[in-house]
Amino acid sequence: SQSGLVLKGISPFIISSPEESPNIKEIQFGLEVVGPYQSFKNFLSTLEKSARLIEVDNISFAAPKGETLAGQENLFTFNLRIKVYSY
Repeated sequence: SQSGLVLKGISPFIISSPEESPNIKEIQFGLEVVGPYQSFKNFLSTLEKSARLIEVDNISFAAPKGETLAGQENLFTFNLRIKVYSY
């Protein structure tokens, strides 16, 4: 919400350890967010600047369907596949 997006859903988390680095945990999950394109760009910038090891693995989006959020039009639905690494 800080970036101006609304969270619509989170997929189940998948936790694994890469074979080459068994001490590292890889957590994968999906996010579905809705909002204007500029807010999505701000969200990606926030992820990029995060101190955590975050990787956006996949992004897909759907064209606006005339939805509005607080008076804004042209809301996209974005689906992201994210990987987070931890020790």
